[in-house]
Amino acid sequence: MDTENKSQTVVCKNCGKENNKESELCSECGTLLNDGWISCYKSMWKRAFDYKGRSSRNEFIKAYLLNTLLFLILAILSFFLGLISFFTVWLFLIVLALFVLSQLAVGALTVRRLHDAGKSGWWELLSLIAVIGNIIIFLICCYFASAIILA
Repeated sequence: MDTENKSQTVVCKNCGKENNKESELCSECGTLLNDGWISCYKSMWKRAFDYKGRSSRNEFIKAYLLNTLLFLILAILSFFLGLISFFTVWLFLIVLALFVLSQLAVGALTVRRLHDAGKSGWWELLSLIAVIGNIIIFLICCYFASAIILA
């Protein structure tokens, strides 16, 4: 009976708490329990306006890179479709709207990752400095260790 209960739980990699197998986030620390590429990307969209809590380095990198790859593909496709289409303006507006929405979701993900790295979410304002600011924020989010110190 006890082994049957254990098979229905998953242990959080961050804090060690046992959670229900169906849960996406740890009930103790909010860490994503299943950190595959698609689940990280889905979690980014589900928590698009959640600026509280934390996101792991793995979750940040996978969601950020997958979002960048998808928009690179979308930009290339819309460019070639725009060359042969009469609806170039509408296509541009749709891609622009999707880009703005995705930047809101990535911004929330970045703020959560900055919290996990021990920084304030206000550091996200560095990304307003064109390319250099985005590189600095990406490096902070990728290379700083978690702020949680287990004693």
